[in-house]
Amino acid sequence: MTPEQALYEDVELMHIYFKAYNNKIEKMAWYGGLYDRLALVDVVSKIMSKDSSKTFDYPNLPLSLSDEKENVKTEQDKEIEFRQAMLSVY
Repeated sequence: MTPEQALYEDVELMHIYFKAYNNKIEKMAWYGGLYDRLALVDVVSKIMSKDSSKTFDYPNLPLSLSDEKENVKTEQDKEIEFRQAMLSVY
């Protein structure tokens, strides 16, 4: 938000920017806490585990919520798969 927008625009616009900034900060804090938790689980699992093959490994790549969304099939995709399966039977 520019200073001109803060001074001369609608107050609601400032509230929208403020909420968006708070959401961004909360999301960053949540991810920071998640990475801290994963690090602790990694260390504790390596200390407490008797079998090294069952330990938890800290992720090598950054976590992403968008990966989960890509794996979810839409109703249209499910319907197309069903129709193709039915056609392959006949």
